[in-house]
Amino acid sequence: MGHETSQPPAAPTRRSFFWWLTAGLSAVAAAVVGIPFVGYLIGARKRRTDLWVKLGPVSEFPVEETRLKTFENPLRQPWDGMTANTGVYVRRLDGAGLALKVAPEGEGLGVVRITEGSSADEAGLRTGDVLTALDGKPLTDPAAFVSDLAARKPGEVVRLRLKREGREKELRVRLDPRFQVLAVNCAHLGCPVTWFPQSGLFMCPCHGGVYYADGSHASGPPPRGLFQCVWRVADDKLQVRPPHYPTLQDPLSPDDKAEG
Repeated sequence: MGHETSQPPAAPTRRSFFWWLTAGLSAVAAAVVGIPFVGYLIGARKRRTDLWVKLGPVSEFPVEETRLKTFENPLRQPWDGMTANTGVYVRRLDGAGLALKVAPEGEGLGVVRITEGSSADEAGLRTGDVLTALDGKPLTDPAAFVSDLAARKPGEVVRLRLKREGREKELRVRLDPRFQVLAVNCAHLGCPVTWFPQSGLFMCPCHGGVYYADGSHASGPPPRGLFQCVWRVADDKLQVRPPHYPTLQDPLSPDDKAEG
């Protein structure tokens, strides 16, 4: 009976070697490109909301005058470089106000949002409170409430009657100055806009977008008005949350919008 002779395994050919090398490199390239892309489409980067930028004392902002304030955005990434330098347009409005947002609720105005660190926050107002009276005058209309506050002076103390968890309560709240803080970026493609006080308009040099003094859309391709930043007054200084230009990955949520 003959003996079978085992044959040594065939050495890989040069062609198969390059095939496996190409397949391996393709897989690595697909992972490098594909994973961030998929994460961009289905993921949402969480953004810090506890950051505030100090823009200066309230006294530096004359009433009804628009000023550009530039700073380094604390939301920057290590690779941003000079692009982290950004700005906002600040316009101080006449009269006073409270850094909160209200909406009709029952026989009063429900507090939808309060800016952290504002006078209203420090006075003890909470989200969910229902405001029923301002200095004894019943509250039912949000626009009338804002107009009433705007007719007063910053620093004036008002009495707010409210309901909280079925109980009535009264708080004394010091009124803040009123501001409007607009992101410098055009709402079209993000180019920085320029303020022209002679015409009272913001204009974008890239594609001809035009905005009114309050940031609302006037003409051109922008789909909406300028983005508004959340602001507060603390220790008699104006502070603003870092401007947040929305992207697919980092959408602008309703809570990030200023009340105006």
